[in-house]
Amino acid sequence: MNLYENLITFLNSLSLDSRKKNADLKKDAESSIKLLEQIRQDSDSKLAQALKQEALFFRPFVCSLDRKIDRCIVPALNSIQLLIINNALPSSVLPELFRVLDDTSSLGQDVQLRILQIIPIVCTNYAEYMRIPLLVPALHTCFSLHNNRNPIVANAASATLRQVVILVFDHLDHETLAQRVDNVLLSDLLTVFSNLCALIRSGSSDLLKVNGISDTFGLELIESILVNHHHLFERSEFQDSVRKDLLPIMTASLASMSNFSVALRVARILSILFQHHTASLSLDVEVILTFIISSLENSEAPWKKALFLEVLRCLFNNSELIFIMYSLFDGVEGRKPIISKLITSLNRIINEKPSMIGVGSRVLLSDFADDHSTGFSSTLGFEMGKIIGTFTGSKPEQVIGICRATILKTPCIEQFDKQDPPIVPAAYLVYLAMCSLVALCKSTAEFVMEFNENTSDTEILGLLSSLQSIKDENSCPDVYSKLKCYYGIISQNWTAFLVSYSTFMSSALSMELLKFSVDSYVKFICVCTIFRLETPRDALLTTLSNKAVPSILLTGNTPNNNSNHVSNNGRMSTSTMFSVEGLKEAATTIAGMATYDSHDDKQKSFSLRELIFLRSLSLVARQVGELLGKGWKILLETVDKADIILNRTPLSKHLSTSSLGRLNSSHSVAHEGKAMSGLMDQEVTSYKSELSELMLATSKYNDQSYLEFLESLLTVLTSSCIDQTNNLTVPVQPEERTSISSRGSSARLSANKSISGGIRLLRKNSEVFYSFTILEVTSSCNINRLSNAKKVSEVWPLISSSLSNILKNTTVPPELRIRAAKCLANILVELCSCISNEKNAENKTFQEQFLQSVNLLQSSVEISDTTSKNVEYDISSIGLEALALILETVGHNLFQGWIYVFDMLRFSCAKCSDLFGQDKGAKTVRLAFSCLQLICTDFLGSLDMDNYLDLLDTLLVFCRQEKDANVSLTAVGLFWIVSDTLKSMFSKSDCSCTYTSLEELYLFTTTKRRDILPEVLWIMLLVHLADLCENSWASVRDGAAQILFRIFNSQCSNLGINAWASCCQLVILKILSSQTKLAESTLNGDTHDEDAEQTSALIISGIANVFSANMDMLLKVEGILNVVKETFKFMQNFHNGNYKRICMSNFKAMRELAFHSSQFKLKSLIFNELVELEFENWISFCVLSFDDPFISGLPQEGLKLLVECLCYLLKSYRFEEERLFSASKKIRNIIFYEASPSYALDIDFLSSLQEATTTLLDCLIEEYNQEAIVVDIWADILSYAFNEEKLSPNSLPTYICFSKKILERVKQITADKNLSMLRSGVLSHFFDSLLVPMKLKYRCPKPSRIHENHAPIWTTASSVFVDLITNCFFELERNDALEENDQLKVLYDFSVEAMRLIVYPDINYEFVWSLDSTYEDQDIVCMKALHSLWKPYLHSSSLSAKIREYFSVFCKGSIHYQMRETEPMVICSNDAEVQNEIGYAYFPSTETPIPNCRRQVAELCYSILLQECQSSFDQVREEVLLMLQSRICWSLKRYMADRLVSGLLPMADCQQEDMDKVIECVSSERILFSSSVRSLLRRAYNTMNAHPISSRMNIKMGELTLENENWIGI
Repeated sequence: MNLYENLITFLNSLSLDSRKKNADLKKDAESSIKLLEQIRQDSDSKLAQALKQEALFFRPFVCSLDRKIDRCIVPALNSIQLLIINNALPSSVLPELFRVLDDTSSLGQDVQLRILQIIPIVCTNYAEYMRIPLLVPALHTCFSLHNNRNPIVANAASATLRQVVILVFDHLDHETLAQRVDNVLLSDLLTVFSNLCALIRSGSSDLLKVNGISDTFGLELIESILVNHHHLFERSEFQDSVRKDLLPIMTASLASMSNFSVALRVARILSILFQHHTASLSLDVEVILTFIISSLENSEAPWKKALFLEVLRCLFNNSELIFIMYSLFDGVEGRKPIISKLITSLNRIINEKPSMIGVGSRVLLSDFADDHSTGFSSTLGFEMGKIIGTFTGSKPEQVIGICRATILKTPCIEQFDKQDPPIVPAAYLVYLAMCSLVALCKSTAEFVMEFNENTSDTEILGLLSSLQSIKDENSCPDVYSKLKCYYGIISQNWTAFLVSYSTFMSSALSMELLKFSVDSYVKFICVCTIFRLETPRDALLTTLSNKAVPSILLTGNTPNNNSNHVSNNGRMSTSTMFSVEGLKEAATTIAGMATYDSHDDKQKSFSLRELIFLRSLSLVARQVGELLGKGWKILLETVDKADIILNRTPLSKHLSTSSLGRLNSSHSVAHEGKAMSGLMDQEVTSYKSELSELMLATSKYNDQSYLEFLESLLTVLTSSCIDQTNNLTVPVQPEERTSISSRGSSARLSANKSISGGIRLLRKNSEVFYSFTILEVTSSCNINRLSNAKKVSEVWPLISSSLSNILKNTTVPPELRIRAAKCLANILVELCSCISNEKNAENKTFQEQFLQSVNLLQSSVEISDTTSKNVEYDISSIGLEALALILETVGHNLFQGWIYVFDMLRFSCAKCSDLFGQDKGAKTVRLAFSCLQLICTDFLGSLDMDNYLDLLDTLLVFCRQEKDANVSLTAVGLFWIVSDTLKSMFSKSDCSCTYTSLEELYLFTTTKRRDILPEVLWIMLLVHLADLCENSWASVRDGAAQILFRIFNSQCSNLGINAWASCCQLVILKILSSQTKLAESTLNGDTHDEDAEQTSALIISGIANVFSANMDMLLKVEGILNVVKETFKFMQNFHNGNYKRICMSNFKAMRELAFHSSQFKLKSLIFNELVELEFENWISFCVLSFDDPFISGLPQEGLKLLVECLCYLLKSYRFEEERLFSASKKIRNIIFYEASPSYALDIDFLSSLQEATTTLLDCLIEEYNQEAIVVDIWADILSYAFNEEKLSPNSLPTYICFSKKILERVKQITADKNLSMLRSGVLSHFFDSLLVPMKLKYRCPKPSRIHENHAPIWTTASSVFVDLITNCFFELERNDALEENDQLKVLYDFSVEAMRLIVYPDINYEFVWSLDSTYEDQDIVCMKALHSLWKPYLHSSSLSAKIREYFSVFCKGSIHYQMRETEPMVICSNDAEVQNEIGYAYFPSTETPIPNCRRQVAELCYSILLQECQSSFDQVREEVLLMLQSRICWSLKRYMADRLVSGLLPMADCQQEDMDKVIECVSSERILFSSSVRSLLRRAYNTMNAHPISSRMNIKMGELTLENENWIGI
């Protein structure tokens, strides 16, 4: 219902319901109706604008409310609400409206709720008119309803009142932001705010005319105003109102704090004032915060402290507020240090009741499974203060510690629904206090660490200096103010922070709280470090270090430990740990720790807490490591202590879960088992990863910082290894600091400034020290610093000498020697990256010495005992691995000292088994070979000619070793790379001379070592490969052969005659002779050796590829045909059924050679001899493959290769026709080879062999014009494809697709050559092949597996047959050769046979005559074509004798049905035979007639006979008439015999059709109505009349008999 309909409905109702006493109201309603009709508009918006101009229109609505007519109040309110919503109410009506609404508010609940709905809408749509005259009645109405006893109305009124206040303040806020300040509205709202405060303070307001309001609701109204419009209260007018009207309420409430609900709302308002108005209300804020501090220090109720602490938590979370407070209070001389006092109070709360939070229990509490996630800052997704607790305020269980179970689920400051204060656990107060400190630390760290990242060290030091000297702020950067704020807070309160953090982290905490506190503690340490506050930093680090390791590593563990410097908990005091007295104390401690292994395992393991503290140390160092200075000592000592446990046993065994779940509370969760062990393993792994990252960061340290770090590290390392058996002594403190290099070895050996040296006494010899890892990582990160010419003399000698002393000292335990070797190797690998390729004397000497230094890691020649063998093997392995890495890194820069490398590799390969045993020897070979492999693949360019001889000798050593076959095989492959490099060094493509003997070659390489030519080295390499082809390992033989021929094929394309002559004499003939002996001895044995067969196959293929690819140059080499003959001889020796792989290689080789012969352009006599030689060998291979005994199992691929080979040979050379016929016979052997293991389907697509055959036959046609040979082969293929044996479903190959291709092309191929092919007998052979599918017809295989509707093959064969017969006939006719009886008879005989096959496609009638798809259209076309072709010539002398044979086909084809096992039709040759046939009656048959499905063929035969009975040739006519009479007699006799059996049963359709055809024939051709036919008709008629019921057929025969009764026929 739209606005108009609503209004008109109400007014009409009001007009009808008004009585005499409300006549004026009725009159007003009717006036409004008329007015509404006059101003009626299309839309509500237009109507509202029109109504807004008519104030009198609204009188009925207001009057109906004013007179309180019951039935009209609610409709009137509805209409008024709709008018207000559409903004149709004039502003002049608003005062009267609010008055009426206020008067009506005393009515029922529905009216009151509707009024409460209307007031906010008015305040929204008419906000600009909401001044005191309108606000007062609106607020009065809401306050009145707020005090209603109906809770529904009261609650709705409360919400409406809050909404109205917010709406009017929203309007003022919006106007202020738009810079349209309405002073009247501003004054009115100030008045409203003041009266609201007065209403709260005194309980009454003269302006609002309200007596009494609850304090809680009033404070909530004030809070909503302050929260939503804090920008308004930045104006001085509102600030004065807050100071004058609101703050007295706050101070009075703070003084009493007896009512929880009031105190809660007061705390919320104070929090808002602190957040937004501290600067403007600084004095008042100072007073209030002083009161809060006093309350926290006094014994107030826990809920009061909780409220104050929650307020402080919000305060400390605001970094800008902290800065403002410091600027107002702590940073101003003479003002109270509010922040410091707050921190002190928070510290006091944290340390007030240690027993309630489980201080010292070292227990971890768990609330949820995700508490156990690892990580620090990166994984803490929220703040510590936002943890949601589970405590609901009921009586808590006896939970000792801080976790979610002791944290309120809903903070006190948010519990609006409670009147009574909740129960607050003491742990919750500690949690709140710690949240405030953590928040302060977070904001401080964020600013300071960002400032440190973006500021240089010089600037930071300058600012810190100015802070300490209290310089003028104006001379410093803008950041000075905040820096001063945080510096002042930290420097003045770090002790409170330290105590608070220490207490809190020592408490029983949940995992998440522990991580939050540790993360914050780490940030605090970083801030102190950045501020260069060394004392706080060392104190903080010491505290964290003591918590990071098990107490067993710190406690004396002696019965009489009376040290005054050890605290009650067993930890050394910070003041004495780093003094001489502290070292003495450490000695006592270490003496007591000598029994460490006897302690309980729980004391020797890490807890999860300790792992978290340990990781926090690495985080500190990673963030501010460069600034730690002397603090590194504390960190490294702690890392070293932790390493004692971490590397003693596997991870899960040295981690303790005993401290988890020791609570007696039902809320605690015990963390035991594999899940916790896995978690702690993950913590350890993360710790080590972080520590590694820390070491990487040392590369960015300045020189001084790095030297301090390195000095501490090497001191720990040396004292741990070499001096581990020496007595612990206290070193003399030097008067001034000296460099590491000047102190020398003696100083390092005596250096022990901390207890770490003593702790190393507890290690076992089998342990690996983490110090080595630290040294490796830091050296790697600082490799440029170590290789710097100015600094290397200070740093590198110290490192190398320390590690060499450990490595070569036989008294050092084996594990330490091996670890030192690894460390030295790793550092050398890193140092080698500094080697340059500058070929100067200095660099040459350096490389020589560098490669010699690698020999330090090589084993000795003589080793005594087993233990030493194991150690020396490990050191040797380390040395080889280091060599590999060095080569990989800077091998391209090395140009000096390669002889040491090859000697080391040859020694490792040749002597390893004698030194280390078989297994370890094989491992050493593999390691050494990795270096050799690297040299061959990447650094051959760095070798000179002399080095190449060493390289080839080394490769041979590795190829011939028998410890690892993979190494030998891979070493063979490296010859390829070396060959490629040597070949590229040739000054010219050909050798300077021909090398004919190996002796000459070896002599040249030994006498002219320095002046050796690359070509000689290359030939030597090929000779080495040829030698390896005789290796006892098959894989090496095969690999050598493959690489050798790969070199020939890839690198020898440009070789000259001398080079090829050398290769043929020294390499190829050597392989053939040696391989022939090896193959004969192996292959002719009792067992079949597949490896030897594989090698021979590879050599055959390789030589063929070489000859093929380089034929143009090889044909110029003297004696090359002898090499080819030797190769063919080698191939034929092993071409038999036992070696199929060699057979395939022979085929491939023949094909490859033939192909390249076909591509060869420069024909010559020697080339012709080569092709003739290939053809002869092709014939020989065919004889060996297909003649008795033939080779079974040859794959189709091999046969294809043979066909392709012949095809390429035919293209290469013009062979005689005799050879072509010889080859064609072999082609048939290939095509019809049936012993292959598998065949490809060849129904829709040609197989690969058939495609190759097609190409070959095309070549015979195109290149040699041998169509006759091709057609003859095609005929054999067709006959083979459709013989009886191929009718088997599984017969393969089928040659169906090949046959289709033949049928498609034969007409084209035989065009213009039909007569010659006919005379030669080729076409007769082809006609015979075509008759095979024509005979099979429906039994032919399907022509396609893809196209279901593809016509059968016999139809295509029939069409091709007819076309060829026709073409031959016409060609005979054109050549006047029709009198050539032989050819004509041949064609006639084939035609008659074809027609016979059309009529009788198969001897199996039962199958043929039941076909569904007969495809007889094609047969009809063929019959017609053939008949039309021969019809004019049937009377000729040569064919007249065959007329009867010719038409007998049509006669038998005209039958419409067939009976099983009944008499066939007899075709009579004269009338006497017809009479005899009439006298012979057929035996009745009970079989069902089989219909001839080829009805069109039968009808065509009938029609041809009927036509020919009128022939003009007497002989033809007479023969046809006799056949027709025989045909009619057969049908009538068959009809009578069947009727005798079937009686009255109807005839079969096929019988009915046949008889109809007979009757029609006799009726139409009177000449056929002979006496014999008439006699049979009468008998047939009489036979039917024997039954009482006559049929249609009987009637027809009767009519025909009576009609011709007096006619005398033939």
